[in-house]
Amino acid sequence: MDCPVCHKKNIESYVHNCPECETDLLQFSIFDMAAEDYLAMTKRSSILEGKVVELEQKRKRDRNNYVGKIYRNLFFLSLLGLIYFLFFKKPPQPEIVPDQATIENLKKQHETQTAQLKKDLEDAKNQIEGIKAQTNVKSIQYVIQKDDILWQLGELFYNNRLAAYQIAKDNDIPEEKFRLLPVGDTITLNFRCHE
Repeated sequence: MDCPVCHKKNIESYVHNCPECETDLLQFSIFDMAAEDYLAMTKRSSILEGKVVELEQKRKRDRNNYVGKIYRNLFFLSLLGLIYFLFFKKPPQPEIVPDQATIENLKKQHETQTAQLKKDLEDAKNQIEGIKAQTNVKSIQYVIQKDDILWQLGELFYNNRLAAYQIAKDNDIPEEKFRLLPVGDTITLNFRCHE
């Protein structure tokens, strides 16, 4: 052992006091042992803390895996139940046995609704006829020029390309000839306006 005060080297271990400075070496040896014990305990403690952290992480992973398995199993069980109820289990069908009074009542309701619908349809037809009677049709004659097509004429005269169908209907032009209008032919353009 070495003296920590005067730094004398190689003092025998059975000597309790330093031969040069009379320092109590026994107390220093106790401090050294306590320091070594403290370092050893700190080392063991850090090793144990590392193992505790490792075990805690493993426990969390195991718990997450277990919870995941439970959720997967619940999902598949509910999916199997849904498939069973959708495809295999037929709900009980109630027997419908209408009595004669119900049948007669339904027939009367049907006849009443049919009569009302016929009346409404007749009223609508009369309204349309009234509007047609009030509509004044003014016509002009147009001579077809080179490169004229019905779509362009509808846009030009009616501000609507779809008016080509009405022009075709008024002049008996089939749809396949919308683009092939003979140059020089005359068509009638009808303008409908209310009086």
